[in-house]
Amino acid sequence: MAAGGQSGLDGTIAGGKKMVGVIGYEVAKDWKELEIHFTPDFWSNKDIVFTATH
Repeated sequence: MAAGGQSGLDGTIAGGKKMVGVIGYEVAKDWKELEIHFTPDFWSNKDIVFTATH
């Protein structure tokens, strides 16, 4: 069980199906910015960028 009572991503997914869960990242205590690049469709070559600042 992940923080907030949510389940983590674990398991096998059949083609065309979805999975819901949480991914956790560990960062240094003095972190300033976290940037995550997510490509929802491998073939489109377009990223969604999530940025968090501390």
